[in-house]
Amino acid sequence: MKFSFTILTIIFISSCQIKETMEDFTYITAPRLTSPPTLSWPNTEPLQRKMVSIKVPSGYKNLAFDKEVLSSDEDPIIGDLSMLTDGDLDPHEYLQLKPNKQWIQIDLEKQYSIYVINIWFKRWEIMKDVIVQISNDIAFKKDVKTIFNNDLDNSSNFGKGNNLQFIDTHFGKTIQTNSTGQYIRIYSNGNCMNRNNYFTEIEVYGK
Repeated sequence: MKFSFTILTIIFISSCQIKETMEDFTYITAPRLTSPPTLSWPNTEPLQRKMVSIKVPSGYKNLAFDKEVLSSDEDPIIGDLSMLTDGDLDPHEYLQLKPNKQWIQIDLEKQYSIYVINIWFKRWEIMKDVIVQISNDIAFKKDVKTIFNNDLDNSSNFGKGNNLQFIDTHFGKTIQTNSTGQYIRIYSNGNCMNRNNYFTEIEVYGK
């Protein structure tokens, strides 16, 4: 199922066409489905119960839509890598990668200014060691900028992170940045219930 976004000054539709009506706009993650259950976990952000509103400059769009996705797991257990940039937020249509540390990577095809990254993992899961990086190097060997890291014990060997774990909901995880790059890489290292890695959709807003 495709979801439509109707927002104050901008309309996002499933094909990611955009209609702007003001010099800038407020991007709001779309409300989806019903009230969440009561969940809590140590070292974890409070459960998000409302939309996130972020002011972004005019002309920014979802650069990740329909872009190529690579992964450390070339043969996922469930799903296809292309699902992550198809604009489909159906929580039942998710990607499952093999256990332990894995990554997915999006090629934006050229360097862009990046302002917001939205990530949907799997509903109600708490993914471990989520690390989000931006680079112009496809191998992420140089010029790498880490914009999010919630590895609490350096078990993924990128250093101990300063961000908290979070419960994945229908709002997704919104990460604001002010970076430039062509490649987005997102790591996870299982979740708080098992070693599985899940992703549903990735959005990268920039221009």
